Amino acid sequence: MRRLLHALVMLMGLVSGGTASAGDIDVQISDTAKQAINGAGEIRVTLRNTSPLPVAIHVGTTPFQIIDGKLPNKIFKVIADDGTEARYIGTFVKFTDGDENYVILQPGEARSADVDLAKNYVLKGGGYTVRYTLISFNIHKVIQGVIQRDANPKYEKQTFSAKIWVNENLLGAKTLGEVFEPDSIQECDESKTAAINSALDAAKSMATDAMNYLFTNTRWDGTSGPDPAEGTFYPTARWNYWFGDTGPAYSPAPANMPTGHLPTGFITALYLAFSSTGNYPILKCDACVGRSPMTVATSETVNIVNQGNYSSSLIRLCPHFFDLPTSGTDSQAGTIIHEMTHFSQHYVSNDERAPPSYDFSGTADYQYGYANTHGLAVSDPDEAEHNADNYEYFYENTPPVQ
Repeated sequence: MRRLLHALVMLMGLVSGGTASAGDIDVQISDTAKQAINGAGEIRVTLRNTSPLPVAIHVGTTPFQIIDGKLPNKIFKVIADDGTEARYIGTFVKFTDGDENYVILQPGEARSADVDLAKNYVLKGGGYTVRYTLISFNIHKVIQGVIQRDANPKYEKQTFSAKIWVNENLLGAKTLGEVFEPDSIQECDESKTAAINSALDAAKSMATDAMNYLFTNTRWDGTSGPDPAEGTFYPTARWNYWFGDTGPAYSPAPANMPTGHLPTGFITALYLAFSSTGNYPILKCDACVGRSPMTVATSETVNIVNQGNYSSSLIRLCPHFFDLPTSGTDSQAGTIIHEMTHFSQHYVSNDERAPPSYDFSGTADYQYGYANTHGLAVSDPDEAEHNADNYEYFYENTPPVQ
């Protein structure tokens, strides 16, 4: 017997104009029949349009594009009863914000998808809370078949949660599908390989620029020059535009501020990766079958045991990737940066501008597109610090913000 799980709703703000309210979508999270019988870690997620108008929801924030059991993004947070968050091992898909990447629900219409959490998260036996959040920037009214967009949308966030129980005896070992040689470009013709190498060069320049930005805007308290033990980072307009105006932060090292600004850790990791030939992700040209033609790239971890190193990560470059400019806004180089931020990292460094070691989890895709991503930084800096597009646009810095 299917058991309907309680949904906890947290509602903030009001939305008008073309942007629909997150409250226009009701979400129910329930057991699948299999979950109800044996606790296999499967849930059914149902989205229902409760408004009098059709609404469009960005597919990248829904469970409606599951391929081979893998979610399109880390759209759920799965928290064990002991408070630890389950590690995400599904796919990350870089969608555009175009109309073709939206799902339309008519008034009263409901759409459901079954999600095998065990294929997308590292689970153990016991109780979990599954959280699913909708952000109003990803939901729009549809009038006469046209998706409406506000120039200055208001921000609203709605979170649904449900409890599940997982039977440890039904969790199989995490195995790898394809086997890849690290630090390689695979299944690409000569012209695409040349384009990828140019994009990597541009991404390296972006990574160096970002690290120099951190270093330049850190003031040192010591009198004998830069001292990795002391410093205060003072964000400028460029930082605030993409990560929110959160003020200066004391730095126990110039790029190591786990209690200050999370993005400094990503910036350091990317700088070190592009300064080394041994920590690049695997890049593969892929047809991206089943995805929208406007999908740019997907990424996933292919070595679960060695997670925490970019060379254990795979980025599949879809055909649309090669339509993008090498650098600039929404570029090939920025896409590579975007995908690399998704991966959890552990690094060790002797570089005086970096801490000796650092561990942090990867980003998710809460928001897509230049305008809405900036809006996320203004409305919810914490979410912006965990959103991949915020990093991409900070790195691309086009048009430049100082």
